[in-house]
Amino acid sequence: MIEKHAPILCVILVLIATARIVSTWQVFNVTIDEAAHIACGMEWLDKHTYKQEDQHPPLARAAVALGPYLLGIRSQQQPNTSQEGAEILKAQGKLDRNLKAARAGTLPFFWISCAAVFLCARKLLNPICCTAAVLLWTNLPPVLAHASLATTDMAMTAMLGCAGLAAVNLFESPSLDRAINLGIFAALAMLCKFSSIPFLVFSLLALFLWHPKLLLQLRVRQISYLLPALASFSLIIWATYHFSFGPVSKFGFNLPAPEFFNGLISVKEHNEQGHMAYLLGAFSNFGFPSYYPVVLLVKTPLPFLGLILIGACICLYEWKQAARYGYPLVFSIGILVFATLFSHINIGVRHVLPIYLGFSVVAAFGMQRMLATQKSALLASMLSIWVVGSSAKAHPDYLAYFNEAAGNEPERILIDSDLDWGQDMKRLAVRLQQLNVSEFTYLPLIYLELAGVEFPSVRVMDMEHVSPGWHAAHITALKLQQHEILLKNPKAKFWTNELAPLERIGRGILLWHI
Repeated sequence: MIEKHAPILCVILVLIATARIVSTWQVFNVTIDEAAHIACGMEWLDKHTYKQEDQHPPLARAAVALGPYLLGIRSQQQPNTSQEGAEILKAQGKLDRNLKAARAGTLPFFWISCAAVFLCARKLLNPICCTAAVLLWTNLPPVLAHASLATTDMAMTAMLGCAGLAAVNLFESPSLDRAINLGIFAALAMLCKFSSIPFLVFSLLALFLWHPKLLLQLRVRQISYLLPALASFSLIIWATYHFSFGPVSKFGFNLPAPEFFNGLISVKEHNEQGHMAYLLGAFSNFGFPSYYPVVLLVKTPLPFLGLILIGACICLYEWKQAARYGYPLVFSIGILVFATLFSHINIGVRHVLPIYLGFSVVAAFGMQRMLATQKSALLASMLSIWVVGSSAKAHPDYLAYFNEAAGNEPERILIDSDLDWGQDMKRLAVRLQQLNVSEFTYLPLIYLELAGVEFPSVRVMDMEHVSPGWHAAHITALKLQQHEILLKNPKAKFWTNELAPLERIGRGILLWHI
């Protein structure tokens, strides 16, 4: 039955996941990055320029700005991207409507990612694995979380999955149309996020190490197909930047699409300068070698990790007979290797979200093999039910999901977009209303006006000197501000660490009553 109706079953799974994603839009207010992405996308749509911020390319940003643009909203002429995005979202006095319209721009990329998982499993494995892979992919909390936001991570994930599949098709059976397909999808991935190309390169290197015959069987004529791939890649990049031509910073001469090259330079400099990261209670401006392995261990459902391990063992065991089974595994490992060795920007599982594409297929392979034998079928069924159950239990807090290994205080391990990205301000306002709070001190993470609800009278929180009354703080803001204070005064003491909060609002805000 599954083999016969796999496409229909997968469509049903995708529709269920879509309904779950859409249901979160009303729960959570704007998160930290969304306003800036919408602002830059609106500039691209409205002014046909791209000058506000160049560390992210325009495709995914234009997609999330398209909804507000179609509602008649245009650029607001504000001095920075955050304020510009805030004004766009508040335009026409309909913040909730505008935010939903922006977040809807991410949904097509989620659907494309589901198609990529389905096609990869069908190409390399069988219809049962197709269904299992889509089931697992659409129940992963990190996937659902970033499919529900107006950001760039799901867009890059979807396009990178398509590019990886196009690359395998080209190397297995080179042809002109497959070369052009690779160039198109690689360009689209690059236009969503600059990290997609090193991810793709390292995934292909891992693929050739896993299956050297793919590289050895290439001939001069077949390698020449990379030229049309490069041509289609370059044309799409240039067209997306409106066929602009001008000076590139630090190059000293003009090039087509200078915004593209300036963006690459900005990302390189950002990575060299580092970015404040937090892991297991420690801060570092240059990240941690163990960051992404730890992130995957605590942000991924434990049964899914078990299925990955089983599927990987089977891939290794059957390497000589069918090396193709391991392609999804090495795709994900290549991404993890690059992120671990070369990325100094460690701020969330979202930066390695494409890893779950390959891992979903590997886990599905393990599940399918276990279901084929009577002794292990029960275990496979239990693991799959556990994945679905843990995902359902996390609803709607997919962004702040941690598995059972993280314990009750995940902020001891991770913060930022893995736990508190400012998403719980609506919940805080509702709770303060229920408690009849007329005044409180607050340590926010984003503009209060972007909550879309009324707050009581607000005062600035002092973490070093406690005062009577109500106090609320975002966990990410709390950790970051404490770190800044300790750098200046290592002997500083914080009452927020000594007094237990009255309750936790959502997953990311602590509330005290003194």
